[in-house]
Amino acid sequence: MTEVKAFPLLTEADAPRLNESLDNIVVADQLPVVPAAKIDKLANVLRKVFSQFGEIVDFKMCQNEDGSTTGFAFVEYANRAMAREAVEKGHGYKMDKKHTFALSLMSDFDKYEHTPDEFAPVEEQYTDVDLTSWLENKHCDDQYVSQYANRTAVYWNRRESAVSIQDRVNWADGAVVWSPQGSYLATFHRKGIALWGGPKFERIVRFSHDMVTSLDFSPSERYLVTWSEKSKDVIIWDIHTGQQKRSFSTENTFVTWPFFKWSHDDKYFSRMTGDSLHIYETTDFKRKKNIKLTNEAGLKMLREDNTHMNYGWSPTDNILCYWTPEEGSDKPARVVLLSVPDYKEISVKNLFKVKGCKIVWQKQGDYLCVKVDRYNKLVAEKVEKTDADKDKAERRMIKKDLYSTFQIYHLREKQVPCDTLELKEQVGFVAWEPVGKRFAIIHGVSPRINLSVYELQPLGVTLLKTMDRIQGNVVKWSPRGRFFVLASVNNGPAPVSAGALMFVDSDDMSIMRTADHPAMTDLEWDPTGRYVSSAVSAWRERTDTGFYIWSFQGRALQKHNIEHFYMLKWRPRPRPLLTEEQLQAIKNSKKYYSTFEADDKLQQSKASAELIERRREMADHWAAYRKQCDESYQAIHEQLRRMRPEQQAVEVQEKEESFEFLVRDEKEVVD
Repeated sequence: MTEVKAFPLLTEADAPRLNESLDNIVVADQLPVVPAAKIDKLANVLRKVFSQFGEIVDFKMCQNEDGSTTGFAFVEYANRAMAREAVEKGHGYKMDKKHTFALSLMSDFDKYEHTPDEFAPVEEQYTDVDLTSWLENKHCDDQYVSQYANRTAVYWNRRESAVSIQDRVNWADGAVVWSPQGSYLATFHRKGIALWGGPKFERIVRFSHDMVTSLDFSPSERYLVTWSEKSKDVIIWDIHTGQQKRSFSTENTFVTWPFFKWSHDDKYFSRMTGDSLHIYETTDFKRKKNIKLTNEAGLKMLREDNTHMNYGWSPTDNILCYWTPEEGSDKPARVVLLSVPDYKEISVKNLFKVKGCKIVWQKQGDYLCVKVDRYNKLVAEKVEKTDADKDKAERRMIKKDLYSTFQIYHLREKQVPCDTLELKEQVGFVAWEPVGKRFAIIHGVSPRINLSVYELQPLGVTLLKTMDRIQGNVVKWSPRGRFFVLASVNNGPAPVSAGALMFVDSDDMSIMRTADHPAMTDLEWDPTGRYVSSAVSAWRERTDTGFYIWSFQGRALQKHNIEHFYMLKWRPRPRPLLTEEQLQAIKNSKKYYSTFEADDKLQQSKASAELIERRREMADHWAAYRKQCDESYQAIHEQLRRMRPEQQAVEVQEKEESFEFLVRDEKEVVD
């Protein structure tokens, strides 16, 4: 006999219910008001606009009694995510000069309708991590992150040693990157990017983007840009909310990194595509300006010269500098300074016989150097054509003798005056002093490569000194100026004597010290200008990997030879909130000298870091024990006083006793 199982009785709770949620309905206001005859045409246009954010289930435009529209409509999407995206991206959308959309969720009306008349403050539960706690270190130490083998570690840097903060296995699947102001540590993973911060480096937020190849932060750390070579797209993320703001497809596009360049305040970002420069605004992430840089003739000349156009934002102002190539013999190359958002050309410089330009901003935005590579000769040559018509001939330009000139702009002066410096030889490297008026140039052709340091003075550009036949291809200035390191870094084809280091004081152009770190691949100053790190990365070298820490004067403080060492990156510091006058007053003050001198002496002692720490623990333990004994004595003393009120408790008095003993016996003959 077959067993028959009875179905349970259905109750009212099991009955299907109507979805009464209003989260997927958007109210669109400030729409055009049109007569009844034009409603269908307007509805098609609006549907096309709103369908960009998701699937539309229903669209209803409200009408007056005469059939004309009232200026608002209801848009129902397939789900609440689409509706929220429509409000986020469509609010403020400019349909034309007179109509700007005002979008809101239908559920918001219900929420505001039931808002109580009396305000009752809600006690907030703060869960945010303190992202600046590391700046309160009493020793004013800096942090750095290093990667070796399968480990990622963060350390406090001390003069003679380092103190570990975090050391984790498989913390990242790839490299790690600090944010520009040091608030976050970004780690690469197969499923995306994670940001870490706080005293214990907790995970703050993560972004799902498979197989990210490159990432970049905006200067103010508000946005994160990721690119995945697998999905062929670039995504801009809001770090505070974790939301995706906009994506760009890179299908059939040659990607150069960084993909975007940002203004100093994160209000604008830009990208270059082919012959155009596009400028976007972060209020709605829409393109605001398209600048045509060149035509097909200009692009052809760039390809022949193997040159690419480039541009750059000022580090402190919303000013953009870009250059355009020559277009034939009639139209010269141009260097343009453009202010944003009025898009006014502050300065325009016409140049001829240009191969390419490199834009180098000074860190404070006071000066701009444009290195212009130019041809000394353009020789016309007659060339016979190879086609059937051999009677015709063409002329082509033979470009000879490449040299460099420098256009130096003074951004803080009226009408932005420009100085010109000319070198009749090729220039390989240019670097500004971050907080001064000096810049260094490496020029010449091997085996005679020279270093020249110039300074901007009221009468023009003045040469301070030229060092002949140097060994180096990179100049690294201290973040505080004055000092720089000339180094031979193996960051490509191995230069001559890779690893040579020269520490220079630019005030008198004296060489403080020379040193060597064989096969050096990386060189970086710490944010305060006190230390320099040099490294040999296993990503480029197979042997002798590790890193050295140097003083700013070139003395080797630490040497760490680590197998499978990959990188060392100093944690950046945010821009100080104090003025230059206040910072200088603190420097000149002797209030903190004794504290830091004692700390320096302690760190310079021969005792190991472990021994010093153990001594500190013993001193703290003794201080705690004494405090406990004092409290115990006071408690017993009070108890005895209550037990014998007629008598005073016996006071313990300290007595001093003197002892004399013979130290040595001396005899002196008196004449």
